Amino acid sequence: MKRIMMSAVMAGVMLGVVSSASAIHVFDPPWMQNPTDPQWAGGVTTSQGWEFGLGGTALDTPAYVHNPFGPPQIVFSPGTPQPVTDFPNSDPGVVTWTWHIDQDGGGMLISLFNNPQPRERKLIHLQYTSDKASMGPPITTPAGGVLPGGGVAGHGGTWYTYEWLLEIKPNPEFEQIWVPFPESTNIEEVHVATICVPEPATLGLLLCGGLTALCRRHPQK
Repeated sequence: MKRIMMSAVMAGVMLGVVSSASAIHVFDPPWMQNPTDPQWAGGVTTSQGWEFGLGGTALDTPAYVHNPFGPPQIVFSPGTPQPVTDFPNSDPGVVTWTWHIDQDGGGMLISLFNNPQPRERKLIHLQYTSDKASMGPPITTPAGGVLPGGGVAGHGGTWYTYEWLLEIKPNPEFEQIWVPFPESTNIEEVHVATICVPEPATLGLLLCGGLTALCRRHPQK
């Protein structure tokens, strides 16, 4: 079955016993792939991820959070935890935990806090591994757009990793991302990295302001 083409480069799944994908650590967002690119100068980043294959009872608890502005949250509506035994590279009968979308019209809702300082734009690098494609592109609130490019990587059977690059102008203090899925989709991991990027003129003013403050602090004798 042909998969929907999406944005950014896809990642491979690495799996151990009752483990989860860690693809975000293989293919980084563009601002981490080339951090010396001038367009990322002065940007404020966050990253957070959920790896449901790790199991346990708190499948909505992030596996890691690097976001000083507030705790991220993910909700599957309607969804329930479900074990699967067909995850790629796992031994026969080994259980991997997923979130299961229980009916059409369901999906996942991700809530993120941002740098409250006004910035020209915010980019969101979203990645998830699932056994079905989403029913359309992610929808952000406040409204944003999907940047072009990319594809889909298959991992065997029906499992694929998808990535999107989203943009909101200007950056909000808080946004939500809704991804709709067809009924009976199983989702094994979700990773989100963000950057709030100031426009070049704003960055120049910030640098000038810093130099002015430094000169005032150390007057010439």
